[in-house]
Amino acid sequence: MNMTKKILKIILIILIFYVTIFNLKVVFEKKDSYIKNSLFYDENSNYDVLILGSSLTQIAVSPLQLERDYEISSYNLANPLNTMALNYWTLVNSLDYNKDVKLVVLECSELSSEYKIGKNEYAHFYIDSLPFTSNKVKMINDLFNDGYSFNESSGKLEFLWNFFRYHNRYKELTNWDFKFVNLPTNRGASSAYVVNR
Repeated sequence: MNMTKKILKIILIILIFYVTIFNLKVVFEKKDSYIKNSLFYDENSNYDVLILGSSLTQIAVSPLQLERDYEISSYNLANPLNTMALNYWTLVNSLDYNKDVKLVVLECSELSSEYKIGKNEYAHFYIDSLPFTSNKVKMINDLFNDGYSFNESSGKLEFLWNFFRYHNRYKELTNWDFKFVNLPTNRGASSAYVVNR
Protein backbone atom coordinates (compact mmCIF):
# COMPACT_ATOMS: atom_id res chain seq x y z
CA MET A 1 0.00 0.00 0.00
CA ASN A 2 2.82 2.38 0.88
CA MET A 3 4.51 1.74 -2.48
CA THR A 4 1.24 2.42 -4.33
CA LYS A 5 0.94 5.83 -2.63
CA LYS A 6 4.49 6.73 -3.64
CA ILE A 7 3.83 5.75 -7.25
CA LEU A 8 0.60 7.75 -7.30
CA LYS A 9 2.40 10.80 -5.85
CA ILE A 10 5.10 10.56 -8.52
CA ILE A 11 2.51 10.25 -11.27
CA LEU A 12 0.60 13.22 -9.84
CA ILE A 13 3.74 15.37 -9.68
CA ILE A 14 4.64 14.49 -13.27
CA LEU A 15 1.10 15.26 -14.42
CA ILE A 16 1.04 18.65 -12.64
CA PHE A 17 4.45 19.51 -14.09
CA TYR A 18 3.33 18.56 -17.61
CA VAL A 19 0.08 20.54 -17.41
CA THR A 20 1.91 23.59 -16.03
CA ILE A 21 4.64 23.55 -18.68
CA PHE A 22 2.13 22.91 -21.48
CA ASN A 23 0.02 25.91 -20.41
CA LEU A 24 3.11 28.10 -20.11
CA LYS A 25 4.19 27.00 -23.59
CA VAL A 26 0.84 28.06 -25.05
CA VAL A 27 1.09 31.50 -23.42
CA PHE A 28 4.75 32.17 -24.28
CA GLU A 29 4.90 30.97 -27.89
CA LYS A 30 4.29 33.37 -30.75
CA LYS A 31 0.90 32.92 -32.37
CA ASP A 32 1.64 33.86 -36.01
CA SER A 33 2.27 30.31 -37.15
CA TYR A 34 -0.97 29.03 -35.64
CA ILE A 35 -3.06 31.83 -37.08
CA LYS A 36 -1.67 31.15 -40.55
CA ASN A 37 -1.71 27.34 -40.60
CA SER A 38 -4.04 26.03 -37.90
CA LEU A 39 -6.98 25.59 -40.27
CA PHE A 40 -4.87 23.34 -42.47
CA TYR A 41 -4.00 20.98 -39.62
CA ASP A 42 -7.17 21.27 -37.53
CA GLU A 43 -9.89 21.00 -40.13
CA ASN A 44 -10.90 17.81 -41.85
CA SER A 45 -10.78 19.61 -45.16
CA ASN A 46 -9.10 18.41 -48.29
CA TYR A 47 -7.58 20.94 -50.63
CA ASP A 48 -7.13 20.28 -54.32
CA VAL A 49 -4.11 22.59 -54.60
CA LEU A 50 -1.24 23.27 -52.20
CA ILE A 51 0.79 26.42 -52.77
CA LEU A 52 4.43 26.44 -51.62
CA GLY A 53 7.14 29.06 -51.85
CA SER A 54 8.49 32.18 -50.22
CA SER A 55 6.90 35.45 -49.13
CA LEU A 56 6.37 36.39 -52.78
CA THR A 57 3.87 33.56 -53.10
CA GLN A 58 2.44 34.08 -49.64
CA ILE A 59 1.49 37.63 -50.60
CA ALA A 60 0.63 37.11 -54.29
CA VAL A 61 -1.64 34.03 -54.21
CA SER A 62 -4.97 34.10 -52.41
CA PRO A 63 -6.77 30.77 -51.95
CA LEU A 64 -9.98 32.66 -51.22
CA GLN A 65 -9.86 34.38 -54.58
CA LEU A 66 -9.02 31.11 -56.37
CA GLU A 67 -12.09 29.58 -54.79
CA ARG A 68 -14.31 32.54 -55.53
CA ASP A 69 -13.24 32.99 -59.16
CA TYR A 70 -12.43 29.42 -60.23
CA GLU A 71 -13.92 27.11 -57.57
CA ILE A 72 -10.44 25.79 -56.75
CA SER A 73 -10.00 24.66 -53.16
CA SER A 74 -6.44 25.54 -52.11
CA TYR A 75 -4.21 26.38 -49.15
CA ASN A 76 -1.18 28.67 -49.22
CA LEU A 77 1.67 27.13 -47.18
CA ALA A 78 4.30 29.60 -48.42
CA ASN A 79 6.38 31.45 -45.81
CA PRO A 80 9.01 34.18 -45.88
CA LEU A 81 12.42 32.94 -47.04
CA ASN A 82 11.25 29.33 -47.51
CA THR A 83 14.17 27.48 -49.02
CA MET A 84 13.70 24.54 -51.36
CA ALA A 85 14.60 22.16 -48.53
CA LEU A 86 11.93 23.66 -46.28
CA ASN A 87 9.43 23.60 -49.17
CA TYR A 88 10.17 19.89 -49.65
CA TRP A 89 9.54 19.15 -45.98
CA THR A 90 6.45 21.37 -45.98
CA LEU A 91 5.04 19.20 -48.75
CA VAL A 92 6.00 15.94 -47.02
CA ASN A 93 4.35 17.05 -43.77
CA SER A 94 1.28 18.49 -45.48
CA LEU A 95 0.61 15.20 -47.28
CA ASP A 96 0.15 13.59 -43.86
CA TYR A 97 -3.00 15.70 -43.52
CA ASN A 98 -4.15 16.13 -47.10
CA LYS A 99 -3.55 13.01 -49.16
CA ASP A 100 -5.90 13.87 -52.04
CA VAL A 101 -3.93 16.81 -53.44
CA LYS A 102 -4.33 17.14 -57.19
CA LEU A 103 -1.75 19.87 -57.81
CA VAL A 104 1.21 21.44 -56.00
CA VAL A 105 2.30 24.94 -57.02
CA LEU A 106 5.94 25.60 -56.14
CA GLU A 107 7.52 29.04 -56.44
CA CYS A 108 11.30 28.67 -56.80
CA SER A 109 12.80 32.08 -56.00
CA GLU A 110 15.01 30.45 -53.32
CA LEU A 111 16.26 27.73 -55.68
CA SER A 112 19.82 29.06 -55.69
CA SER A 113 20.05 29.38 -51.90
CA GLU A 114 22.95 27.44 -50.43
CA TYR A 115 21.15 27.13 -47.10
CA LYS A 116 18.63 24.51 -46.06
CA ILE A 117 17.04 27.09 -43.74
CA GLY A 118 16.97 30.84 -44.06
CA LYS A 119 16.51 32.65 -40.75
CA ASN A 120 15.25 30.71 -37.75
CA GLU A 121 12.44 33.17 -37.09
CA TYR A 122 10.99 32.38 -40.53
CA ALA A 123 11.43 28.64 -40.04
CA HIS A 124 9.48 28.96 -36.78
CA PHE A 125 6.73 30.66 -38.73
CA TYR A 126 5.97 27.30 -40.35
CA ILE A 127 7.36 24.68 -37.98
CA ASP A 128 5.71 25.92 -34.75
CA SER A 129 2.17 25.08 -35.87
CA LEU A 130 3.12 21.71 -37.31
CA PRO A 131 1.79 18.90 -35.11
CA PHE A 132 4.41 16.60 -33.60
CA THR A 133 4.83 13.62 -35.95
CA SER A 134 7.63 11.37 -37.13
CA ASN A 135 7.89 13.46 -40.32
CA LYS A 136 8.37 16.62 -38.25
CA VAL A 137 11.23 14.93 -36.38
CA LYS A 138 12.78 13.75 -39.68
CA MET A 139 12.47 17.28 -41.07
CA ILE A 140 14.19 18.87 -38.08
CA ASN A 141 16.97 16.27 -38.13
CA ASP A 142 17.56 16.94 -41.83
CA LEU A 143 17.36 20.73 -41.77
CA PHE A 144 19.47 21.30 -38.68
CA ASN A 145 22.06 18.54 -38.76
CA ASP A 146 25.01 19.87 -40.73
CA GLY A 147 25.45 23.61 -40.30
CA TYR A 148 23.63 24.52 -43.52
CA SER A 149 21.50 27.00 -41.71
CA PHE A 150 21.73 30.77 -42.10
CA ASN A 151 21.98 30.92 -38.33
CA GLU A 152 24.32 28.06 -37.44
CA SER A 153 23.80 28.48 -33.71
CA SER A 154 20.29 27.07 -34.02
CA GLY A 155 19.48 23.90 -32.17
CA LYS A 156 17.00 21.17 -32.93
CA LEU A 157 15.40 21.41 -29.53
CA GLU A 158 13.83 24.83 -30.14
CA PHE A 159 12.01 23.34 -33.15
CA LEU A 160 11.02 20.07 -31.53
CA TRP A 161 9.55 21.89 -28.54
CA ASN A 162 9.34 25.64 -29.06
CA PHE A 163 9.10 26.45 -25.35
CA PHE A 164 12.90 26.47 -25.42
CA ARG A 165 12.77 29.26 -27.99
CA TYR A 166 10.07 31.39 -26.34
CA HIS A 167 10.47 30.75 -22.59
CA ASN A 168 12.10 34.15 -22.02
CA ARG A 169 9.48 36.11 -23.96
CA TYR A 170 7.79 37.35 -20.78
CA LYS A 171 8.63 41.03 -21.47
CA GLU A 172 6.80 40.87 -24.82
CA LEU A 173 3.59 39.25 -23.53
CA THR A 174 0.33 41.11 -24.02
CA ASN A 175 -3.31 40.35 -23.23
CA TRP A 176 -3.51 38.68 -26.63
CA ASP A 177 -1.13 35.94 -25.47
CA PHE A 178 -3.47 34.96 -22.64
CA LYS A 179 -6.70 35.11 -24.66
CA PHE A 180 -5.43 33.49 -27.82
CA VAL A 181 -7.94 31.73 -30.05
CA ASN A 182 -7.48 30.55 -33.61
CA LEU A 183 -8.87 33.26 -35.84
CA PRO A 184 -10.25 32.69 -39.31
CA THR A 185 -7.48 32.95 -41.88
CA ASN A 186 -7.02 33.59 -45.55
CA ARG A 187 -5.99 29.92 -45.86
CA GLY A 188 -2.35 30.77 -45.42
CA ALA A 189 -2.14 33.85 -47.64
CA SER A 190 -0.72 37.01 -46.16
CA SER A 191 -3.23 38.84 -44.00
CA ALA A 192 -2.40 41.94 -46.05
CA TYR A 193 -4.22 40.33 -48.96
CA VAL A 194 -7.89 41.34 -48.99
CA VAL A 195 -10.50 39.65 -51.15
CA ASN A 196 -13.79 41.41 -51.76
CA ARG A 197 -16.71 39.01 -51.71
